[in-house]
Amino acid sequence: VGEAVLVAHDSSFDLPLLNQEIALVFPGYRLRNTELCTVNLARRLVSNSERHNLDALADHFGIENPERHRAAGDALTTARILLRLLDQLEAGGVRTLAEARTFRSTSKALNLIYN
Repeated sequence: VGEAVLVAHDSSFDLPLLNQEIALVFPGYRLRNTELCTVNLARRLVSNSERHNLDALADHFGIENPERHRAAGDALTTARILLRLLDQLEAGGVRTLAEARTFRSTSKALNLIYN
């Protein structure tokens, strides 16, 4: 993956599993890439939803996932959710990866824009 940014839906769950599998093939190695978690972003941007799992966010954004619980279907759905979240970040003036990773939606005005 080189220097690519790793995008995951709940990266705190996915990264340890990925690193466990990598260690089996390449002992001593692990992913150290910058990551962007769609769950964490959604918790900050989609405040009008009690749940932020993949199904709830897909429903919130009107995204269909005909291949739920399959790698390709979930990855595509995550990518589509990420694009929606990035649109919201951009509308709020967030333009860089660093800003996205540290973004905190504390303003009621921002919440109105995003929801």
